[in-house]
Amino acid sequence: MKAHGLLVVMGALAIVASASVAAETGPGNPHKGPALYKQHCLRCHGAMLDGKGPEAPKLSRQPTDFHKYLS
Repeated sequence: MKAHGLLVVMGALAIVASASVAAETGPGNPHKGPALYKQHCLRCHGAMLDGKGPEAPKLSRQPTDFHKYLS
């Protein structure tokens, strides 16, 4: 019975350790930023980062105006 409990604990530790390794990401590439913004953010946050993109009026919650955080 003790060996079974030890196996359960070791298995749980292995799962937790593998999950933390899987969650790690490598360094980003700042050169890809504009393309990623255009693909994922522009529609709501807009080209001027003001939260007035073409899809913004359709949203129930207005997108963030990033100018509030850039000053």
